[in-house]
Amino acid sequence: MITKLTKVQQDVLDKMNDGWELGCYINSGCNLQKGGLGRGGQTQRVSHATVTSLYQKHLIRRVDGFPAVRYVLIEAEK
Repeated sequence: MITKLTKVQQDVLDKMNDGWELGCYINSGCNLQKGGLGRGGQTQRVSHATVTSLYQKHLIRRVDGFPAVRYVLIEAEK
């Protein structure tokens, strides 16, 4: 089955493939960060709706953590 993605969703997946890490913080929303969360790299805001959609399409999975819930690509784990 082919999953149709928006340009924003595809951009998030492409950046995650390039080493950016996706995480959501309780009080400050979701971010992609180059090189990993909290490592000082470039950041990009991501809407919670985008993260939820990618999660519901089974393209990313949650990795519970504190202070952020992190997400990884499911395909990268195969």
